[in-house]
Amino acid sequence: MAVPDSRLVQHLRDSDDGYQNKRPYDDDYYERFRVLHEHMNKKIHPHTNTGAAAATAGSWFTDHGPGHIETVIRRIEDLVYGGDRCVLSPYDTYLVLVAAHFHDVGMVYGRDKHEEKLRDVMFGMEGIYVGNSAPEKRMICDIAMAHGGIIGPNGSKDTIGHLRHDRPIKRLAAILRFADEISDDSSRTGRFIMDGVQKLAPGSEVFHLYAERLTVPPSVRHDTATVKLSFELLEDHLANRYRKLDSEVYLLDEIMERTLKTHREQVYCTKFMGPDIVLERTEVEILVCSEQYRTELGVMKYVLGQGYPEHIVDIRQLAPQLSSLTGQSAAQHVERISGLSGSPYESLPNLIPVLSKESVE
Repeated sequence: MAVPDSRLVQHLRDSDDGYQNKRPYDDDYYERFRVLHEHMNKKIHPHTNTGAAAATAGSWFTDHGPGHIETVIRRIEDLVYGGDRCVLSPYDTYLVLVAAHFHDVGMVYGRDKHEEKLRDVMFGMEGIYVGNSAPEKRMICDIAMAHGGIIGPNGSKDTIGHLRHDRPIKRLAAILRFADEISDDSSRTGRFIMDGVQKLAPGSEVFHLYAERLTVPPSVRHDTATVKLSFELLEDHLANRYRKLDSEVYLLDEIMERTLKTHREQVYCTKFMGPDIVLERTEVEILVCSEQYRTELGVMKYVLGQGYPEHIVDIRQLAPQLSSLTGQSAAQHVERISGLSGSPYESLPNLIPVLSKESVE
């Protein structure tokens, strides 16, 4: 897979003039990244998914291969280009792009603590791919490792705050961590994969369905400091329950839980990404359609933006309009109107009141 023809990758060739963090060596960082990119996509990333599945019985994760890395790189570009100029120096760009390639390589040994296993992979590679500077490689590893995991006996997820590096490196870790958070979309799965998940690893079903229903890739809007997530569902997606590990959940409940997690990550990472990158809101839109997506029945919208959500466990604390909406209430509504003639959704553009408990009691 060739190097992406993107502003971000081409920025590796730009001058460091005007940026604080400059290249420490005279190396051609674009060429080094090109060689690494092609090597990782050919020799390493294709084995990540199969290795993770083999190491974790009963699971079939969404894509962590070359396609996922491409998506993460695009999301990094979305974050660092609020205008015409990249907020990262070419050298910082190199560090975060290489970290993006390594952040999930530990998945080949299984998902559990995979972020801790990438160091062995990187330090086992030849210098032609990652250079010969041990401090530089340790720095890249730390940026990549901070995208997940826990710290200390209390299980803190403040992996960026605990980095021993100065703020510039913590900023790169935050950019990668949040880019990875918003890298889910329909490209990470597919209908043939969904069929396989249902047969081979049903416990992963809802994770793939969540990604598949993100029909529009998450977008970063710097002018409004907003991240937007757009889903498209059928009535059956509201009515049915789907396997999640050893349990079953409604997709709507999973969406509300996951979008709250995205907002929590947004608030956390913005503490380190600023002042150049500031995101304050997570805007969610869920379009519900009739069979085969022929008719738009209505939409659910909510915005998460108030306060710091570290200790918030229920999305309704940030979006009060969801107080009466659950996956079960939506499923009950779909069951109640099934087979009725006319417009069961009363042509309302906002489905939240229709799908709430009050609408079915």
